[in-house]
Amino acid sequence: MGPGGRPLRTDYPGTDESLQARMDSNQVQGLQVDPNMPQEAYSMKIQELETKIDDLKEKVFQSKTRIVLLRETLLSGNLAGARAIVIHKTDMGRAFKLREALYSLDGSKVFGQVDRNGSLADKNSFEVYNGGIAPGNHNLSIFLKYQGSGYGLFPYFNGYDFEIRSSCQFKAEEGKISQIRVVAYEKGNAATSKEDRPFTRCEVQFFDNIRTDEGAVGDEAK
Repeated sequence: MGPGGRPLRTDYPGTDESLQARMDSNQVQGLQVDPNMPQEAYSMKIQELETKIDDLKEKVFQSKTRIVLLRETLLSGNLAGARAIVIHKTDMGRAFKLREALYSLDGSKVFGQVDRNGSLADKNSFEVYNGGIAPGNHNLSIFLKYQGSGYGLFPYFNGYDFEIRSSCQFKAEEGKISQIRVVAYEKGNAATSKEDRPFTRCEVQFFDNIRTDEGAVGDEAK
């Protein structure tokens, strides 16, 4: 009993009763809540929210990078438009699965993603960047992490991580689209050990940046 003979509350924040009330009103989808263990369910909800927040932070970071690159383009007076399109392509054997990809343009991250349920591993190619850039020389930095997927004669491959760090340079021209395809492939031959095979190459092409009512469109390669 509290002052004046009134019963004490048991639903203050942080108590088991209040936590259970929160979970009853906002349960995690697919989660069976044990009424005797509300704290465990609450912690799982917090972890789910933290994952969503991390995803939002990544999207905000990429948007800020695009704004910086656009500002450089406008300040340089390049209203006609130099543009870069960066495409990742995986040309590796089935012994390698892409688990993480990080791309930076002139030191600013333009793409960063960790594989979740095949979001990277199941794609043969995907767009990394598509936006305006200032005319001149540029540097594209690449970091890829592949994980071994053992099969047949290579069961020991399971769980092995292989990191690729590389870069490529290109010169953007006003009124042109610079298309950079980063191809991850296995170098060497049958005598080359699997550990030494992961590698990348950059394939650069240039197109006329033709504008229509629907936006910029590339003409034939130059």
